[in-house]
Amino acid sequence: MRLQLPRLMSPFLPAPEIIGHSGSTGSFAFYSPPYETYVVGTVNQMSGIPFEYVYRYLNAFAR
Repeated sequence: MRLQLPRLMSPFLPAPEIIGHSGSTGSFAFYSPPYETYVVGTVNQMSGIPFEYVYRYLNAFAR
C-alpha cells in the first residue's frame, strides 16, 4: 500500500508519503521515505483508521 495525502486533506499536520500495510489482525508496518523512518507494531484493539496513528507517530517522533 502507498498513501500520500494532498495538503488540502491534512491542513494542520504534515502527511508525508507512507508505504506499507496494515493487517487484519491488528498488525501494521509502514515506511516513510521523507522521514526515513519505519513504524511497526501490533495492537489489541484499535478504534479508528490505522493511518491516523501512523501519521501521529511520525509527526511526534520523526522530527
